[in-house]
Amino acid sequence: MNHRISRSLVIGAIAAIPLIAQADNLSGAGRLLCTSTEVTRCEAFRGCDSGSPAVWNMPPAIQVDLTKKTLSTPPTSGQQRSSPFTHLARDSGRIFIQGMESGRVFSLVIAEDTGLASFALALDGTTISVFGACTPAP
Repeated sequence: MNHRISRSLVIGAIAAIPLIAQADNLSGAGRLLCTSTEVTRCEAFRGCDSGSPAVWNMPPAIQVDLTKKTLSTPPTSGQQRSSPFTHLARDSGRIFIQGMESGRVFSLVIAEDTGLASFALALDGTTISVFGACTPAP
């Protein structure tokens, strides 16, 4: 049992190296580009599954415009998705974003000093959790 836990921690740490390498200091940034590498989707009475964003037709990157209060897919993604958010706060070195659209609620917490991010999405009977990293966008 301990070997399985240790192996999982090592694999998780190795998998996070590219994610950490992409993260950046976001202090004062008004636009961000955030990438995701691991997604966990849970459905009521069915359990949870993890995988890449592509497994659930999620874009691998999103643009966060803190001035316009929008989340959107980058133009190079080939997808035209955009969602407004209603709550934005910067506190204790973190950026907090929350919004609601089409029966879904979402929250993002982004560390300004590292760019590491946690995303959560909830809708009827389903939750989605995402870990990612953000960099300042031009």
